[in-house]
Amino acid sequence: MAVALTKQGRRVHPKKIKIVQELMDLIKKYKVVAVASIYGIKSSQLHEIRKKLRGWAKIKVSKNTLMKIAFENLEKNGRPNLSQLAKYLEGPSAIVCTNVNPFKLASFLRKNRVKAFAKAGDIAPEDIIIRAGNTGLAPGPVLSEFKELGIPTRIESGTIWIAKDTLVVRKGEPISEKLAIMLSRLNIKPIESELKLNAAYEDGVVIPSKDLYIDVEKYRKQLEEAVSNVFKVAVNIGYEDPSILRFSIPMAYQKAMALALAIDYISRETLPELIKRAYAIACALDQRISKGE
Repeated sequence: MAVALTKQGRRVHPKKIKIVQELMDLIKKYKVVAVASIYGIKSSQLHEIRKKLRGWAKIKVSKNTLMKIAFENLEKNGRPNLSQLAKYLEGPSAIVCTNVNPFKLASFLRKNRVKAFAKAGDIAPEDIIIRAGNTGLAPGPVLSEFKELGIPTRIESGTIWIAKDTLVVRKGEPISEKLAIMLSRLNIKPIESELKLNAAYEDGVVIPSKDLYIDVEKYRKQLEEAVSNVFKVAVNIGYEDPSILRFSIPMAYQKAMALALAIDYISRETLPELIKRAYAIACALDQRISKGE
């Protein structure tokens, strides 16, 4: 399908036309297309995410305006409501194309956050603690860097050891350049990023982020509770189903027995219990008479 773009009456650069065509060709291959924010995600992290998705999803980074045009063109050619996905293009974005359920895609991305080395100015996502142990670094000028950062060390077997667990930066605080360098030397990757979906499109329906990320455990408990409640109602009303009757018949029997005993109804089933009850009453009366009451 050819793509024609114009801007204020002028022809658009062929490179942009080519990019839009590539976006359209990619989207046409998949049932699901999602818009994801790549704000704050380093190129190395995006590379790791691509590796994790290899084989069942493709990520394509492009300008929002070009993605919007691709959506609009495809909507005119058999993908109803796809242009609505453009509303969720905010800041640096990418599209993720897959044939996997969009809820499964969102869950996978959330569970597979990627880590990267920190750079100066990055905000610590959590308390960063350098654990005690062997750094594998040889003694030298780096010792003064440890000291400057307040990290206690000792020399043992020709290498630098961290003397004790040391908190070097608290959650929400910026990471200094010197600390970023030290963390890199120690192979500590404190920066964690997630490719977060802003929305996903499938079969003409656009699903916003708030509906994509579901608490599976919460819904599992709610489903179990709903099934339990339905089962209780079915048992109580004696719903005629083999799986229900095996519970409702014994319950009905217990209720009938309780009613029969309450009104002293004599039957083969109630007679033993009524005799025991009468005997107990007789014994109690005998004791009272013996005491002269």
